[in-house]
Amino acid sequence: MLMVPKIAAQIIRNTLIWLGIPMILVAFGDQVMAPLLPTSEPLQFRWVGNGLMLLAFIWGLRSHLLLLQFSDPEGMWRLKPRRLIRMGYYARNRHPQWWSLQIWILGALLTAGLPTFVVFLLLVISLSVGSLYLLRIEEPLLARQFGDQYRDYREHTPFWGIKPRDPAAKEPTWVYQIAWILGHVLFRWNYRITADGLEHIPLEQSFIIVARHASYLDPFLFGIFIPFPVHFVTTADAYTHPVKQWFMDQLYTFPIRRHVQDLAALRNIIKLTAAGKTVGIFPEGERSMDGSPGEIVPETVRVLQRCKVPILPVEIDGAFEIWPRWSNVRRKGKVHVRFKPVIPVSETANGEKFTQRIRATIFPNEVTYHPVRTKRMAKGVEKLLWGCIHCGATDTIREVGADRVACEACGRVFTLLRNYHLQDRDGEQIALNEWMQRLRHLITPLQDPTGPILPEGEVIYLQAILEQYRGPQNEVGQYRGAELILSDRAFTIRQDGREAVRWLYPQITVCTVDTKDEFSLGISGKRHIFRLAAPEHPLKWNNYFKHLTSRTN
Repeated sequence: MLMVPKIAAQIIRNTLIWLGIPMILVAFGDQVMAPLLPTSEPLQFRWVGNGLMLLAFIWGLRSHLLLLQFSDPEGMWRLKPRRLIRMGYYARNRHPQWWSLQIWILGALLTAGLPTFVVFLLLVISLSVGSLYLLRIEEPLLARQFGDQYRDYREHTPFWGIKPRDPAAKEPTWVYQIAWILGHVLFRWNYRITADGLEHIPLEQSFIIVARHASYLDPFLFGIFIPFPVHFVTTADAYTHPVKQWFMDQLYTFPIRRHVQDLAALRNIIKLTAAGKTVGIFPEGERSMDGSPGEIVPETVRVLQRCKVPILPVEIDGAFEIWPRWSNVRRKGKVHVRFKPVIPVSETANGEKFTQRIRATIFPNEVTYHPVRTKRMAKGVEKLLWGCIHCGATDTIREVGADRVACEACGRVFTLLRNYHLQDRDGEQIALNEWMQRLRHLITPLQDPTGPILPEGEVIYLQAILEQYRGPQNEVGQYRGAELILSDRAFTIRQDGREAVRWLYPQITVCTVDTKDEFSLGISGKRHIFRLAAPEHPLKWNNYFKHLTSRTN
């Protein structure tokens, strides 16, 4: 059942309850009870009543959001929780929604200015009827549904009063709850998100979610179906500004540095799972550039093995199409989420088989593109297409229209169709990922390298001017205007005709594309950032490096 109509139905239901019951009680007290009871002075505490109503509204809203978000509810007009909530307000009291309604009713009675005795009697009636219903009808039903789990909860959580201190009483942040609501109301409607395999989501929180990473929106696309707060691992580049850092913290994400062995982040993953939390990891380590599956990082597999908790694989179909990495324009399309059967701890011991199991469950057998709708289909695609497969020229593809690109070398014009196929004027089509695969044939030694000869037998593949270099100590200006060389053995910076620094491939742990004109190297546990002068493509250097290192290995 879609969550949007469920939320709408709950809004209507709660509006009727929270407005209807106080109105009925006020009318009954004023028209029926007041004339029959001894005369008493009306309470002049309207401002107190308004304050109580505001407090009750906030308390009731957050309690209801907890129930709607984390109990995996069924039903439209009456929620039937499939999971027992023992967090937030529900860790302090068994029925926080009901108590917030009673405070709301008291506030409404005080605001109405009814006589003191009438207010007292109406409050007693409301408390008595509600308590009898909860204790005699609803709680036995919950005990029958959840068994010993609910009986233990009832024994340790009060009905009357509030449990003072409990580690589980920590509330999900407002930012997290608003993001969850927006995920259902906006993303799920806009991208027509559907899901299957929800029965595979574990009942207990202590597990790790692994999914392929194709879009910035991936955590929202499947996170809205998880009835627990998910602590996502994200790149430390998202924590560069205090406001962004606060926002990411509110969403329960935590950073990991990709270019070093971030032991603090790895320990945090183990600590969270040991504490019974749910963690979300993208084992590729970065978003796909063309929708094709990437390589699973071996260190990620070792961390998953170390945590010794069940693994929930998730396959997301359509995420790349709605927001590809190379574009800042989102598109309208369909997204389907598949929750696969849980991988038990017993099947994670063998690293190679475990890696193959992850690949088989989160990656599709074949890359296919779903059609999308947008007015700017080709926006940013030149960041991806670093070469022309027809003439073999590199760094020559330019955007020439809302859905067209052209090669400046051979003059060919290509239309990027809504299904991510490039079509030339003759009507010949080629899928985006197939274009990128064909570019591998362009990875050949440089024909006319300039400057002094490298060590004997070493072959130069790329050569370009550095516009900027930032080293581990964030030094800027060093090697500005120097020459960056990629050979079949190393990266070399040459300045004033002399070799300034040289990094052999065994020293380099990772190469990542950061922006449209920057890429980074992880070298001996430290990050080095290179900005290239136009029209050089960072993705071209990344692809050359991966090709050469895979051939060397």
